[in-house]
Amino acid sequence: MAPRWPDCGPFGQKGRRHDRHKVRYNTLRRCSNQCHIVPPPPSCEGGDGPNALAGVRRFFRPAHGFYVPECRSRSSQRLHDRTWSAAPCGQGRESNLSQRGLYVVIEGIDGTGKTELASRLVPALLARGHSISSFREPTDTFLRDQFARLRRVDSLAAALCLTVDREMLRPQIERALEHGDLVIQDRSFYSTLAYQFPALSPESWRELERIELELAVEPDLVLYLDAPVDVAVKRVETTGQLDPDEGPPYLERVHHKFEQMFQAPKWVRIDARGTPERTLQHAMNVLMASGL
Repeated sequence: MAPRWPDCGPFGQKGRRHDRHKVRYNTLRRCSNQCHIVPPPPSCEGGDGPNALAGVRRFFRPAHGFYVPECRSRSSQRLHDRTWSAAPCGQGRESNLSQRGLYVVIEGIDGTGKTELASRLVPALLARGHSISSFREPTDTFLRDQFARLRRVDSLAAALCLTVDREMLRPQIERALEHGDLVIQDRSFYSTLAYQFPALSPESWRELERIELELAVEPDLVLYLDAPVDVAVKRVETTGQLDPDEGPPYLERVHHKFEQMFQAPKWVRIDARGTPERTLQHAMNVLMASGL
């Protein structure tokens, strides 16, 4: 049975006009039948322990990747954050259909300013006339909670909850790229691989890597925000959001894995020790050098 993807994506919604900035944007609203909500994975319904991973693996189908059944839950989280168009109000998106968009992901350990950079890139790129779609992982509240619950029981099963979440997001990313948008995403499957590296055995990590590379949309460009772990931890501590399970020793190993995955020229290192404005300027220089 093929996956049933939602047919109520952001490009089917009626756009709202934001006259102040002379741009049009679409927001994915909750559809009436809740069709874009994934139900609890079997591993998250039926307990923890050794059976958890087997339950999550039931979501795989050889020909189709993940199978997402029909929704049975009413709690939801938007899969698609926003779509902005820099065209004057009244003009459609068809002008971008002649070429595929560019998929840019922002990576790095916590405290390097990924979310801040993503939010600043949108208006800066709109000012240059680009149509932007913006995403952030993880997207689904339920699956994020199940990841937190499973991570101490079965790290691979917990990581696959994030993979299910990412596979739900994939149609929205592909649709945006087909419409010629510049897609900016805060985190990607690279974060899952880096953050699960300290928690998994080498065999389990290679299995996770195989699954992610098979299912994920490969980005065209990775903006890697790099900062020393002690600097990043201090920033996170000021917000009160430091995960007790991801202290400096853990983040050192995550940072090491990011360094191992770094591959130029697709990956570009951005010094994130400075101000958000400096990081934005560096990122914009990289994007302009890529031909935008």
